This record gives sequence, C-alpha cells and structure tokens, in this order.
Amino acid sequence: MAFSIILLALAGLCLSVYIYRNKRKNKPLICPLHGSCDFVVHSKYSSIFGFPAEELGIFYYVAIILLVLDTIVVPFGFYGLTVFVLVTLSASGFLMSLYFTWIQLGVIKKWCSLCIGSALICAIIFILSLYGFWPVVGPLLNL
Repeated sequence: MAFSIILLALAGLCLSVYIYRNKRKNKPLICPLHGSCDFVVHSKYSSIFGFPAEELGIFYYVAIILLVLDTIVVPFGFYGLTVFVLVTLSASGFLMSLYFTWIQLGVIKKWCSLCIGSALICAIIFILSLYGFWPVVGPLLNL
C-alpha cells in the first residue's frame, strides 16, 4: 500500500513540477486530450489565498511521500499521529482537487487534462490511505 501511494505521489509531483516550470517560463503546456491547460493554469482561479495551485501540489505530494516514508520508520509511539496527519492531508488534497475540478468544469468551463490527472491521483491517494491505514485511523476517530 505504501509503495503504491509513493508512486502515485511521485507521478503527481512530476505533473505539478511540470506545470510550475512551464508556467514560470511562460512556455506552453502540452495538454493531452485537447484540454485548455494554459488557459486554466493562468486563470484567476489557479490559486488559493495567493498560493498557486501547482506550488500547493508540489508541497502536498512531497509531504505525502515524507509521511508515508515516516510510517515505515517512525517509532511506534508516534505512528498513530503520523498516520492521522497522512490521512488528513490526503483528504485535504482530495477536497482541494474537487474544488479545482468544479472550478474548471462549472465556472470557467474549460478543463486541463494535466489538472484532472492530478485530481485523480489525489483521489486514489486518499482512497488508498483510508483503506491502508483505517485500522489505525478508525479508533483515533472513535468510529
């Protein structure tokens, strides 16, 4: 489970870095499936509280990788806290990706296939983190 989450986070990190680098250099994005990636990533909706989505994505994916690696080596007394932070962060990433997907499809009516790919990665990471770590998170939430 941990290996799958790390691989997905690495893929998401590559997408976020690709968008970040090209956006900073004003280079056009290669947007598969005839999307409008350049329009979407340069729109006024491409940031939250002044933080560009691609930078948040870089932070998110690096944090997920570090947290998953931490679950492998963390002392047992901190394992529950590490898992709780991991699942909470993955839930936050999933909710943010839902928000950005809604903005693309419902507000600006253009979509970025790279961004949709990142949203799918966030969703899968969230599902895997819930599934893989539920025995630890469930009792923490008293469920």
